[in-house]
Amino acid sequence: MRSYWIWLLFLIVAWLLAIAHFGVSLSDMPLRMIGSACFFALFFLSPLLRQQNGWHFLLFISLAALAVAALWPRPEMMPNPYILLVFSIVAGKAVYRLHPVQAGITGAILAAGAVIPYLVGLPAMPIAFLLLCTAAGRWIYSIPADLESLRRNG
Repeated sequence: MRSYWIWLLFLIVAWLLAIAHFGVSLSDMPLRMIGSACFFALFFLSPLLRQQNGWHFLLFISLAALAVAALWPRPEMMPNPYILLVFSIVAGKAVYRLHPVQAGITGAILAAGAVIPYLVGLPAMPIAFLLLCTAAGRWIYSIPADLESLRRNG
């Protein structure tokens, strides 16, 4: 249960920074606040659905879609690096909690949410930076497997 609170703390800090980066008052973005409330309500349901794989997967797809929708960039703003941090935390939790194919689908939704704004001309991180972050995440994800392989063979 301790890891849940650590994930939640990281996510709250990243989410608050992402929302603050929009530079408008909270009353001027009610749809973002509704999306945020729905996102965190579903996040709190995560431990309850952990044993029910299908529902847990659906929950993560919903979390990814809500994160993309609630943090969608506005045309007049600067690129928001905190959105990428939120997406990374959600993807990391998906990798940690779901089967690899399910985590990949969740990651694909988040990747689309990071790439599509760039492709349609909205402020977003450059594709090269997103690819670099993806490669770094993949490398970090492979470290435990590499250490286990070394321990078995060496």
